[in-house]
Amino acid sequence: MRRALPEVRESEEKLREMLAKTRDAKRQRRVHLLVLIRSGEVRTREAAARHLGVHRNSVSDWLAEYEARGLEGMLEIGKPGARPGQKVLTPAVLRQLKERLDGEGFGSYGEIKAWLAREFELEIPYGTVYGLVRFRLASKLKRARPRHVKKRRRGRCLPPLAEAARRAPDRLLPPAGPLLLRRRDAPGPS
Repeated sequence: MRRALPEVRESEEKLREMLAKTRDAKRQRRVHLLVLIRSGEVRTREAAARHLGVHRNSVSDWLAEYEARGLEGMLEIGKPGARPGQKVLTPAVLRQLKERLDGEGFGSYGEIKAWLAREFELEIPYGTVYGLVRFRLASKLKRARPRHVKKRRRGRCLPPLAEAARRAPDRLLPPAGPLLLRRRDAPGPS
């Protein structure tokens, strides 16, 4: 079911005058939305969104603000940045984290998250920790990821000769009896 467009309380002339005076593009679109509704050019939120070149959810959000707080509330544009109540790491915490990353490092981003919780009583989401370390501090985890003990080390295809002899001594010894070598051009036994 489609929700009806709200009743616009301001006059069309006042809104058109405000539209002409407004220089901020974000506020202009919102005033233009009210002009479209007041003049009857649009009958649905979808039509208004197509006309303004924005998503229908943006139109719905703007109209919800208009219904709740009026024209001034609708024209209020939020400021970028951290939401109220969102914790921001202090420079001291960032410095200690950077020192630890440059020193002994961490085994995982989960370990960094636990360290921040233990040392500074900060509960930070995993994705935030990853973004902070990789992009803001431009660092990486310093410890190598653990490997299985049976996995061979890089660059070594075969075990050393002594280890091979210990594993299979009969393969390295020459066969019992004289070693016979035959040349190609030598006549063979007939």
